Amino acid sequence: MLPISLRADIEPVFNTEEMEETTGNAEIDQTN
Repeated sequence: MLPISLRADIEPVFNTEEMEETTGNAEIDQTN
């Protein structure tokens, strides 16, 4: 397990990337 201090820094980055990918896919679907 990662130290809590590292998890706090890393996890938001992963969450942001996932949200951006989901938003991008949604925009493509709406265009089609």
